[in-house]
Amino acid sequence: MEIVYVTKVFLMRERDNKVLVLTRSDNKKISPGKWEYSAGGTIDPGENHENALRREMMEEINMEVGDLVLFGAEGVHNPFTGNFDVLFFHFAKTNKDVEWFNPNEVKAVDWFSIEEINALIEKHGENKFDLAYIPAFRKLEKFLKEQRCRNL
Repeated sequence: MEIVYVTKVFLMRERDNKVLVLTRSDNKKISPGKWEYSAGGTIDPGENHENALRREMMEEINMEVGDLVLFGAEGVHNPFTGNFDVLFFHFAKTNKDVEWFNPNEVKAVDWFSIEEINALIEKHGENKFDLAYIPAFRKLEKFLKEQRCRNL
């Protein structure tokens, strides 16, 4: 079994606190047409998780952000590839909108509030979302709640 390192980001738009959700391109081997993280992908040899994430963001949505906050990591068996994936989860805020996305990677983009994402998960679950998205989103919710508590 191969170990694959993967980095993901949840981007939050500052003006309305909405999170960017991508729809994967229909030509993707894994989870085609499903909703997923704001951006992310495999960490290449010699890259760290932050540099890889910045590269993936440019490749997928042509966007740069300032600070990336690592808020979680976990190892999971990937049922699609048979690999063991080590996932790094990041959070970043942005004032930008997505003006371009790579159609080989992304079919559509949209911004949703935390409440709207929860409603979509409740309604559609894994029928619409990438398999790993829902547990990662739960980690994001916990992280954001902890941040609000610290800022009181």
